[in-house]
Amino acid sequence: MKPHRLDSVSLVFGVLFLALTGWWVLGQVAHVSGSTLAWTGAAGLVGIGVLGIATSIIGNRTRPEDRPDEPVDI
Repeated sequence: MKPHRLDSVSLVFGVLFLALTGWWVLGQVAHVSGSTLAWTGAAGLVGIGVLGIATSIIGNRTRPEDRPDEPVDI
């Protein structure tokens, strides 16, 4: 089976949704000050930014098996 390509937009929104849900659950379960949650959110955003920079540096490299050996005449 051929693997699917990564959909980065869906991944980012999924991670943001999970982070907001986790933040809400943490606020309901444990008494955490607002500044602690703010620093945690800021660290999460920095982590997402680092992930974005890393993926842009890596780029869209195609695998050798994805490229055709011979040009196709249409």
